[in-house]
Amino acid sequence: MFGSSVIASEITDDYMDIAKNYCALGHYKNAIIYLDKILQLEPSNKQVQTLKHGLETVISGKNRNSYITSVDKLLMQSQDYKLAGNLQGETNTLKSESDKGSHWASYLLGEYYLSHNNPSMAVSYYNKALKQNSNFIQCCLKIAECFAAMDRYADAIDFLNQYLIINNEDDYAYALRAKINLHQGYASDAENDIITATALNDDITYKYLYGKILYERNNYREAKKILDEVSADIKTSEVYKYIGLCDYHLGDYNNALLNLDKAIILSDDDTILKSKYNEIKAMLQNNSSISGNQNEEETTSPKE
Repeated sequence: MFGSSVIASEITDDYMDIAKNYCALGHYKNAIIYLDKILQLEPSNKQVQTLKHGLETVISGKNRNSYITSVDKLLMQSQDYKLAGNLQGETNTLKSESDKGSHWASYLLGEYYLSHNNPSMAVSYYNKALKQNSNFIQCCLKIAECFAAMDRYADAIDFLNQYLIINNEDDYAYALRAKINLHQGYASDAENDIITATALNDDITYKYLYGKILYERNNYREAKKILDEVSADIKTSEVYKYIGLCDYHLGDYNNALLNLDKAIILSDDDTILKSKYNEIKAMLQNNSSISGNQNEEETTSPKE
């Protein structure tokens, strides 16, 4: 994107060089800081405005592929095939460009296979893109996603670590590593990562994961506090299950039953959940029976 930029001022040239270096490393946010410095000196510089918009689009991830393909006719053609439902035309065009050395084509093939639930094939193309452009560090994050989907957690962590050395302010990467660490039973490491992720981005899905991590760390009171907050927006079986289990461990059996009941209603015949519900219900009935017997004894016993 920066190849054809020509700016007269020596200061803005320096800023552009810094922005280019950050961009090559995948530090897009830092690149934008220096583009903003240029725009402070040259607010009408359309080219820098366009470049800034492009980087913001890439960072957001919302229209990343459409921005990339808009500046490459053959990649645009592959997207035309995609929109027309011609998957063969899409992949053939991308493979042709990938074989010619286009790291973007290789990356888009990785995206294609990942979206079609083929993480193994996706990894091969993300790796190819990384070999074609060693500065394309974003591929490390995508490879980590693929390995996580394949339950190859150690490999996923390796690539996340590589990625976070360069992009140490990527909240999603920390959240992904937290999720993987939780799967592996490393709840303490997972908590450190999710705290970092939530500090960078107050995302509700990160809070949800934080609640689950706290539950696994036996911090039931704090876990319940977070999960109660999350349940205002995320009303799934799993959320209510964790809230109910927190209630159970905190000795609040009535609320445990209420929340587990909600979880069961929203679940697909979860036998373990039903078993825990029945266990708590029986416990309450037993306690009620014991309490009733004690009251009866106190009523019938002779007064002194």
